[in-house]
Amino acid sequence: QVEKIYSVNIQRNISIINDIRTLIDLIKILRNEQFDIVHTLTPKAGLLGILAAFISRIPNRIHTFTGQIWATKKGVFRYLLQLFDRLVIGLSTHVMVDGKAQEEHLVNERILRPKKAIVLHNVSTSGVDTEKFKPNPDVREEIRANYNLNEKDTIFMFLGRLTNEKGINELIHAFLSVHQEYPHSKLFLVGPNEMATIPESNLDELPITYLPFTEHPEQILQLCDVFCFPSHREGFGYSVVEASSTEKPIICSDIYGLNYTCIDGVTGLKHVPLSHKSLKEKMTYALEHPQKMIKMGENGRKYVKEHFLMRDVVDAWLRFYSVL
Repeated sequence: QVEKIYSVNIQRNISIINDIRTLIDLIKILRNEQFDIVHTLTPKAGLLGILAAFISRIPNRIHTFTGQIWATKKGVFRYLLQLFDRLVIGLSTHVMVDGKAQEEHLVNERILRPKKAIVLHNVSTSGVDTEKFKPNPDVREEIRANYNLNEKDTIFMFLGRLTNEKGINELIHAFLSVHQEYPHSKLFLVGPNEMATIPESNLDELPITYLPFTEHPEQILQLCDVFCFPSHREGFGYSVVEASSTEKPIICSDIYGLNYTCIDGVTGLKHVPLSHKSLKEKMTYALEHPQKMIKMGENGRKYVKEHFLMRDVVDAWLRFYSVL
């Protein structure tokens, strides 16, 4: 039972003055409450939260890595961000990662020593509710009818934040090229638009449907035939396994964070990162081999149930916390 909730302003980007204020606010809260455990996620919250917990002498300081900002950076900025991650590791009593792929990446980059991180049941976060994310033909028929789609239409979908590093530019470029050859193909982009380069008014002029927000991703996923996730960097890629759980075949970038969320040729297809040409080839394959893609979608749900089932992850969490 939650007794108190504190709201603290943590900005996604670096803001030295605001970050110092946030750190002070966190220290005040932690010293006042005298918690036994502090558990942080995400890069900025992890750095500020673990630092505040260390200063406040919290005995159990746990951080879960859910992705690395520096993965696509270069030079001094990359080194500085890596230094922050090393600091978080050094100040934490327990380090978790949200998947084996991320653990391997951190070890290869010499950020983390081998066997020093914990992976709870393959994912270390929440797992997938396969009763929520499951195929639903009735919902599919209803939603497709709402958008005047028929079964001859092949729908590609992206669901998440629309940003450059999620590969949205490559996806739009690849799709428009595909659409010239396969006019029955359509693209749905679902999520907050954080890209000034593609205002919604421009999308309305293209064979692309933009939906800014949904409270029911498990329903909107029913609409599509192929789920596309051309991200440049990713810690785990929850939207991929949620789409797989609804039996949607995946087309995603071949990056470390998606090594275990999509199995190439089994649950989906992988393309060269940042390459709209490679992405177009995979989208074309999907259009020309629909039965193979359906089989990949079926394989995807089986794979999720075997590796990322929510109740198994929750059980692992209970066992972990019980011994602290």
